[in-house]
Amino acid sequence: MKNPVLSLRNLCAGYNGSNVVSDISFEVGAGEIFALVGESGSGKSTVLKAILGLPSNGVRTSDGSITFNGLNMAELSTEDRRKLLGEKLCTVFQNPTTAMNPIRKIRSQFLDTMRSHKRVEPQQALAAIRTVFNKLGLNDADRVLDCCPFELSGGMCQRVALALAMVMEPALILADEPTSALDVMNQRQVIEEFRILREECGASIVLVTHNISLASHIADRTAIMYRGELVECGPTSQILTSPQHAYTKKLISDVPRIQANASGHSFTDRLLEVRNVTKRYTVTNRTVDAVQNIGFTLARGEALGIVGESGSGKSTLSRQLLQLEKTDQGSIRYEGEEITDLNRKGLRTLYRRAQMVFQVPLTSFDQHKRIRATMRDVVRNLSDRKTKRAADAQIDELMQRVGLAPELADRYPWELSGGQCQRAAIARALIAGPELLICDEATSALDVTSQAQIVDLLRCLVRESNMSMIFISHDIALVSGLCDTVMVMKYGRCVEYGQVEQVITAPAHEYTRELLEASALC
Repeated sequence: MKNPVLSLRNLCAGYNGSNVVSDISFEVGAGEIFALVGESGSGKSTVLKAILGLPSNGVRTSDGSITFNGLNMAELSTEDRRKLLGEKLCTVFQNPTTAMNPIRKIRSQFLDTMRSHKRVEPQQALAAIRTVFNKLGLNDADRVLDCCPFELSGGMCQRVALALAMVMEPALILADEPTSALDVMNQRQVIEEFRILREECGASIVLVTHNISLASHIADRTAIMYRGELVECGPTSQILTSPQHAYTKKLISDVPRIQANASGHSFTDRLLEVRNVTKRYTVTNRTVDAVQNIGFTLARGEALGIVGESGSGKSTLSRQLLQLEKTDQGSIRYEGEEITDLNRKGLRTLYRRAQMVFQVPLTSFDQHKRIRATMRDVVRNLSDRKTKRAADAQIDELMQRVGLAPELADRYPWELSGGQCQRAAIARALIAGPELLICDEATSALDVTSQAQIVDLLRCLVRESNMSMIFISHDIALVSGLCDTVMVMKYGRCVEYGQVEQVITAPAHEYTRELLEASALC
């Protein structure tokens, strides 16, 4: 490639003297979108950190070279690197809220960034910011600029991060999993915004993602990483149609696809009955109905999928079902018993029969305790096995049941991969032998391989124990292959509810059709 913007030659890098990636070589041309794809732990983010070369990120390059616009990154002084990063080379992080000050207004953070690299008057800078916002469809620029990051949704924060990169007019943008925790509607929006970044700025983009389907819709070329090595690289269309490496073939096969097969099950034994459930929040003297008059039934052994974009009320509804938050109105009956007015003793009994797996497993564990210690607490509270030996035997049994080695329970949560931590969270939820398992976006931030493994595990658990499940997701394709029935939510309301086959093949609501279309694009 002639005059590449970015060139890596035989890069070896890692942490604490141990290499995580070895012999990585690729080039990125001007205006090219280059995707680096692989599962969690494959070394993708390590490559990005090596390119940035910041001492604070802990990555050390042991061999090879990194060249950006003809500059050897290893030879840059600290001041030259500071001038380069953020102006000519920008980064869009996986979680933009952690990359910005959560309690400072967006306006101040944009102005500070721009002033740190160039002399610009406030009005001139604000005019440039508003122009970029308009190009990205952020039409309410002044309202967004006057917000703090914590006041914006995840999708909106990601668009603001893209706007910050775009306003600097960089030559290269490094995007680290920018869509992994976004719903399919926001993912589609981000795809369009990356195209705008290239067209308006002429910027090259290195997109790090575990979503090979996303790469197929936006990347000119794709490289596949596996266990720290680059196993395949070439035009994206070629990678998708004629994959050469076994791992690439597995990545493609693990991508969830819309399925409209009838389950063939007949469910009659009603377990859960929800009627007219409503939950309101008051935000700055304004009342918002997060959940509005939701109703459905769930039978024993049935898997119900609840689908919708971020902010549709899915997670709020899930918390009502286990009374982690009190319901404002409506009825929730578990095997005929009303649970909205249960006292603490009644809730304790409920939690022996119904459990939840949360979206971010890492934060659902005590970071200062080993996994086994946290699970022992659950055994003491919800299980009949009270001795330490009996508790450990049950924990080991459940770890194996979810496909984990028992010794992993002796690690801290942050010592496990995302997929391992999610499996441990499922094992913890199974301690009480629940009749109902609620999974709140339990696979949203996992790579497709880990996601497929978790879905297979949940499918087996439902089939083997006749357990009921509510699977909450923004991915209607994933739900279609796992669940018997599906409910589609938007703005806190149920807009469609029925058998998966019926909803997928003949969607009655326009929003359901939009979700199906967006899923096909992401």
